[in-house]
Amino acid sequence: MILLSARLSFSIPRDLAWIFSEALKPDDKLLPEGLSIHYDHYDDRLEVFIESDLDIGSFAAVLDDILMHISMLDRLFAKLEFNT
Repeated sequence: MILLSARLSFSIPRDLAWIFSEALKPDDKLLPEGLSIHYDHYDDRLEVFIESDLDIGSFAAVLDDILMHISMLDRLFAKLEFNT
């Protein structure tokens, strides 16, 4: 079995990093066995850590889903004229 992992780092202020991670967490409630997602907030960024022993296609789908949600949040906050 292959263990896959990724660290995604997004340059955004800490308060928005917290909002972004909280917005993503409902999707984490029913993660399949073998998949974990962890968030860290820093002054100027959000980091998302993903580990999985799923197949590479499923892992890619998880990464795509996270990136899609971050993109949607970024566009929403831009429309609200928050600095992301």
